[in-house]
Amino acid sequence: MKYYTVEIVRTGYSFGQIEVLAESASDAEKLALDEAKSHLYSEKDADYHVDNVQESK
Repeated sequence: MKYYTVEIVRTGYSFGQIEVLAESASDAEKLALDEAKSHLYSEKDADYHVDNVQESK
């Protein structure tokens, strides 16, 4: 048997609602995306997948 280094990628999913004042739905979407990074989220789910496998040295 051999040792392997396995690179794992974890993608987390969170949901939230942001209220914005905008001229249109399209503008509201842009404003909410800009503001989204300033909000806290509670993670609801995550996916994992293997990105790379290499034999260890």
